[in-house]
Amino acid sequence: MKPQTHESAPRVSATWAVPIDIAIVFAWTAGVILLDTMTPAATSPLRFLLGLPFVLFLPGYALLTVLFPRRSAREQVAASGGRNVRGITLGERFALSFGVSLLLVPVLLLALGTAGAITLQTTLSVVGGFIFAAAVLGAIRRFRLPDAERFRLPVGAWAGAVRRRADRTDGRETLLALILLVGVIAAASSFAYALAVPPQGAEHTEFSLLTESDSGDLVAGGYPSNVGSGESVPLVASIENNGADATQYTIVIQLQEVNSDGNVEQRTELDRFSQRVAAGETAEIRHAVVPTMTGNNLRLQYLLYEGNSPANPNEQNADQELHIWLSVG
Repeated sequence: MKPQTHESAPRVSATWAVPIDIAIVFAWTAGVILLDTMTPAATSPLRFLLGLPFVLFLPGYALLTVLFPRRSAREQVAASGGRNVRGITLGERFALSFGVSLLLVPVLLLALGTAGAITLQTTLSVVGGFIFAAAVLGAIRRFRLPDAERFRLPVGAWAGAVRRRADRTDGRETLLALILLVGVIAAASSFAYALAVPPQGAEHTEFSLLTESDSGDLVAGGYPSNVGSGESVPLVASIENNGADATQYTIVIQLQEVNSDGNVEQRTELDRFSQRVAAGETAEIRHAVVPTMTGNNLRLQYLLYEGNSPANPNEQNADQELHIWLSVG
């Protein structure tokens, strides 16, 4: 009589090495956060190149490591004895990562805006924290699976395909392929650099209206909406000169009564400032405005000019314009 054999369930491997793709996610996220701390220049091309995947790809990819820790069923047929185990292919994982990121990041920013001010630092902290947490949870879920079922980047298959391709071609074809690859990478890098960095000598001014938070930080939020007649409203106008030369700026502050059609029925000038800003520097002009009109939905408008302002400053002839809405009782 033959002894009965019992098929045992696949055992979970005790290998706890961090998967390559999750290690890349960790390294990329840490690199973006460290680079922002070390190089605060807003036009850094390296920050731009690293920041795009950080926002558009990594959050979705990290979440998918939690939702789909397994290989696709087709990839497991040989390794798992034909068992059909739920999973997604590598192409589906990459495509979904972009779509999920586009849905996920606005939700994170909405939650951040509800809890506090949205700044570059808080955005990096929230998005980076989510990526780290999801990647860690995804790695744990993979470690709990048998080796044959775990998703992993097919690095060995890619290397084997490259070697087989090289064996089938002579040296000239390999050299031409390498030259083509280098050309594509160089063209893509040049295009991204042109998007990230304005041409030398081109004028580029960042104009923003800020408030001071309870912690003393300047944030683009927390603007007053209801103020009393004669009440002083503290604000900060920020001018960042990214041009090649020092520039003289003029800021004109107006309070306007706007009708339902969007036309200005009455405007009064509350204040104006003249500020010279060196190339690559930022000027923060702390001031207070005192509304001189009462009513609902009054527009407090900031008009920025390079040089002097015209005789009749308005949003049509301004170089840049910012505004907030006030109800003055």
